Amino acid sequence: MEQTRDYLISRFKAYPVCIGLVFWEHPKSQSTTAINGFDSILLVIKEDNDSALATELVMINGKRILIRSVVWASIQHQLLTGENRDFIQWLVQGEIWLDAEGFIHNAQKQLTINADCLKERRLLSRFSGFLSEYLLAKHHLGEHHILDAHAHVVHALHHWAHLILIEEGLTADDALWVQLRRVHPGIYKLYEELTASPESLQLRVELVMLACEFSVMNKMKSCCALLLDILASKNEPWSLQELYAHEALLHIDADLPLILQKLVKRSFIKEVCIINPSLDAEALELCYQSANIM
Repeated sequence: MEQTRDYLISRFKAYPVCIGLVFWEHPKSQSTTAINGFDSILLVIKEDNDSALATELVMINGKRILIRSVVWASIQHQLLTGENRDFIQWLVQGEIWLDAEGFIHNAQKQLTINADCLKERRLLSRFSGFLSEYLLAKHHLGEHHILDAHAHVVHALHHWAHLILIEEGLTADDALWVQLRRVHPGIYKLYEELTASPESLQLRVELVMLACEFSVMNKMKSCCALLLDILASKNEPWSLQELYAHEALLHIDADLPLILQKLVKRSFIKEVCIINPSLDAEALELCYQSANIM
């Protein structure tokens, strides 16, 4: 293995865009190639999407090694959302072979030290997806696009399931719904009703939508705690541009206006009109601040 390690390090150090290497090997107690098709994986972390570093599967000393090239920004997204359980396992449990800027050590450290902050970000990210999919399902149901409504409500349940696991401090298993049957039988029952009930598809969607609507309203304040804390961190209203630029909110930029609108309607925050000299005289800029600020 030492010879393999030295060879791979020397190979990828030659690429200026390569800023890190993480090697992860299947535990000997687990089946290796049967599920993943490889014995070990080498994450080649790069600064940008340079096509010179591609994903490949190689055989070295009788071992199948998947060499997977990944951009650093993608790693940050995966750590934040927790969407890819395998990826997080590889990064956290893997052996660091190269870490030119210390990014990987810092990322592993943040997962343990900043657990509460990371949990808030993941909750907000999942709630963003839950809210968006629920509203899309609601729209299609209103237009009598039943199959499209069904597709979006399935995605909404998926986000809801992940929300529950994050709240419980758990990581999603590959068999998500088997895990949810143990952790939260109620949501599992909703998923079962949606997929296996003898009722018509429209009625199944409508019933699950009622549960989703209640959960969206019930979880909004707790799941948006990170955003509410940011808005309360200064007395002046925040512009949308300022919120877009906030490092802690980069993962929800697409849904940020929607979340703000819903928080305003629930009176959790206030929407205020500001005269912005850079805009036309007729236009007022909409800004947002905590409802607790007078």
